[in-house]
Amino acid sequence: MNNPFEHPPTIPVRPAPTVPPPTITVSVTVGVDNNHCHLYAICQHEAPAVFELRRGRRLVVATHPPLHLLEAVRSAARLCPMQAITVEVAS
Repeated sequence: MNNPFEHPPTIPVRPAPTVPPPTITVSVTVGVDNNHCHLYAICQHEAPAVFELRRGRRLVVATHPPLHLLEAVRSAARLCPMQAITVEVAS
C-alpha cells in the first residue's frame, strides 16, 4: 500500500438476509340495526358496493366488505342520521 492511488483490498460482504414483512390479516364487519334504520339510503350513496336499497324498501348489506372499502363504510356509518350502522375492524 505504498502507492497512494492503490485501493485497499475489498472484503466481500454478505447481503443481509431478507425477512418478509409480517402478514397482518384485517377483517371488516358491517352491521345495520333494522330497528333504527329509516332507509334514507345515504349509506348506499357513500358505499354503493356495500349497501343497496332494493325494491320493497329492503336494505341489503355486504357484511364483510374488502378492506379497500373501509373508509367509504366508515363514512356511511358516520353520515347515517339514525346511527344504525356499526363497523368493526379486527386484526
